[in-house]
Amino acid sequence: MSKAHEVTAWIDLNIIDKPWGQSLTKEFDDKKAKYLIESMPVPNTITWLVYLKSYLFKLKIEFSILL
Repeated sequence: MSKAHEVTAWIDLNIIDKPWGQSLTKEFDDKKAKYLIESMPVPNTITWLVYLKSYLFKLKIEFSILL
């Protein structure tokens, strides 16, 4: 049975190919973050972690995933 795990990720919102992603700076919207997370590769992979760490401009967010 899967269970939720709290995960902290550093995500660059400046490179998202969406107008709100390109213009978002200090303000943060939970619904947009949810869309961002869901559009990313599966969180429990090394590729995903490397992908996140490769960003230059980062925003720290916390979310739950199922493993």
